[in-house]
Amino acid sequence: MKSRILTAMVLTLAVVLPVVRANATSQASVDVTKSMNEAKVTAYQLSETADRLHSITQSGGHSWQSHSWYLESARADVNQLGKMLSELEDLRLNATQTQQLAIDRMRPQLVQTANALTDAIELLNDRRQHVYFPEYREKVQTVSEQATSMHQSLDAVLDHELAKARLDRLELSAGSGS
Repeated sequence: MKSRILTAMVLTLAVVLPVVRANATSQASVDVTKSMNEAKVTAYQLSETADRLHSITQSGGHSWQSHSWYLESARADVNQLGKMLSELEDLRLNATQTQQLAIDRMRPQLVQTANALTDAIELLNDRRQHVYFPEYREKVQTVSEQATSMHQSLDAVLDHELAKARLDRLELSAGSGS
């Protein structure tokens, strides 16, 4: 009798544990995707701000205060992305291989963006009376390019994961229908 109960318990655990583990993995994967989506939105905001700043840097006619406002807005986005990246790095083990690659690529991009942004802010602080000079333009262009690249990378990874999930669902429904 005891051996039957023990066997039943072992069999029950053998069936239940994979389901529990799959649900935990599924929730962790959802958390990674949600965090990555939030980072994509912030990267887009940074990209838009940096593109506007790059545009006014090329066209001229704006005060140093306008430049300062855009730089501060970009700095807030970069700082937010730094926090989000930390969270993504904490979740990295629960991410798919594609998501892990995106997380790994994000740090050097964010560092390069932050460095260029810091340089642009320092250049603006040093030369407020004349903000239209090549060094400043180059730093602003780097911020714009890196922000756009970061947004596009996150967007591509999220699109890939969505397409993969759709394909998995189609395969599952095709497998159960035959």
